[in-house]
Amino acid sequence: MRKTVKKMLIAVLCLLLLGAVMLPAGAVENAQPEDVIVTAVESGTCGAEGSDVNYTLYSDGTLVISGRGEIAANAFRDRKDIKKLFVKDGITRIGDCAFEETSVSTVVLPDSVTSIGTYGFCESGRIRTIQFGNGLETIEKWAFNWTFTGYASESPMAYPTLILPDSVKVVGYQSFGYPDLLHTIVLGPNVETVEEGAFSTGVHTLEKYVVLNGDANLIWGDSTIYSYAGGSVEAFANAHHYCSFVDLTTIEETDHDWDDGTVTRVPTCTAPGEMTYLCKTNPSHRKTVSIPTVDHVWCETVAATCSGDAATVRTCIFCGEEKRPPIPANGHIWDAGVVTTAPTCTEDGVRTFTCLCGATETEPVAALGHTAPDSHGDCTSCGEHLKDLCHWCGKAHGGGFDAFIAWLHSLLAKIFGAKY
Repeated sequence: MRKTVKKMLIAVLCLLLLGAVMLPAGAVENAQPEDVIVTAVESGTCGAEGSDVNYTLYSDGTLVISGRGEIAANAFRDRKDIKKLFVKDGITRIGDCAFEETSVSTVVLPDSVTSIGTYGFCESGRIRTIQFGNGLETIEKWAFNWTFTGYASESPMAYPTLILPDSVKVVGYQSFGYPDLLHTIVLGPNVETVEEGAFSTGVHTLEKYVVLNGDANLIWGDSTIYSYAGGSVEAFANAHHYCSFVDLTTIEETDHDWDDGTVTRVPTCTAPGEMTYLCKTNPSHRKTVSIPTVDHVWCETVAATCSGDAATVRTCIFCGEEKRPPIPANGHIWDAGVVTTAPTCTEDGVRTFTCLCGATETEPVAALGHTAPDSHGDCTSCGEHLKDLCHWCGKAHGGGFDAFIAWLHSLLAKIFGAKY
């Protein structure tokens, strides 16, 4: 039995070695990942009055919004087919209820967004990664209410720390109500007002509530508040029995014990992302680590041509880069043709055929020839003078017997004088 097993192992090793020998050199190193290709399934405008905002939804559930101005109220409310949201630079505000009750899981906002409207992402309980732009100043009431809660979600947060950008000044009434999936919330040094119930909790208490402006106007607080002593934040904590206060300046310096990190900037195909780590001992200390760029996501916008030119255009849905991979020719498919130059009595005309791809080709249309002359000897179609009139009868003579009549009339005109 042992000999049989040994022989089988040797046979397997030989096959593996043979496969390694037969594999072309560099085949693994040169292997390239296949392009990620999506198709556009819906597009249109979604701007508020006075704004120029457009959107495209792709087959993988990615919604890309671009333009200038504000996204309209209720623009994508209750849309369950949106999985990722990428808003491009130029958008300034997320309208009221714009993404309320959607199934979006990744949200990327640009630095140009300065405010998120009332109910903007309310009850969009599948958000797992969110990038706030560095220009965000106001988060209006109920903007993320019931969004980071276990009741509306199917899985835990990938990064249970919410770090708002330093630019944020106002956090509205119950804007992050019931953040049961979050453990730590960090407000930057420029925050001015945190309204009532901004982070009112449901089934649990926040572990850390970090306010990096000791003079911020706190109308709501919870759990352990980390801030700077001597200001309104400390006074608020001391006035409310359910809060405790930790002065960030008095925390003893030790070796940093970093948390698991939070994605604060989502990587794209043109720029790396950013993972931010907070020190568990002193949450005012942080470090950032770069996240590598990701591959382009291509959308094919033009079909193969008839001539064989590389006309299938793949455009990255995020950065707009284009590439034109070679494609086989399909062969032209011509229509029935249209007479673009009409034939005359003496000149050929032109018939033009057009392919689906826009290419054209032509063929001649035979000249029509003159029609019978009128009483003056002119072509009845083009008016060209074809024959001289008889000076005796005033008509144009033809051939045959009529030629004899023409001779006779000519003789009479000479003898008795021309009548015409």
